[in-house]
Amino acid sequence: MAALIDHILDSELSETKAKSYRNGFTAALVTGFSVLSYQYWSVGELSVEMMAVFFSTAFVFVLSQYVYQQE
Repeated sequence: MAALIDHILDSELSETKAKSYRNGFTAALVTGFSVLSYQYWSVGELSVEMMAVFFSTAFVFVLSQYVYQQE
C-alpha cells in the first residue's frame, strides 16, 4: 500500500486537479445518497447495485482523502 501511495503522490497530479476530483466524488456521493433516499421512499427497499455504487464511491473518496493528507 505504501508503494501505491508514494506513486500517487509522486505523480503529476496538481492540487487543482486533486480538488476537482474530490469535488466530483463529493457530487457523486450527494447524488447517490439522493437516489438511494428517493428509491427507499418510493419503493420501500434499496437496490443492491445502487448501494454498491454509493459505497464504492464513498470508499474511494475516503481513501483519496487519506492519501492526500499524507502529503
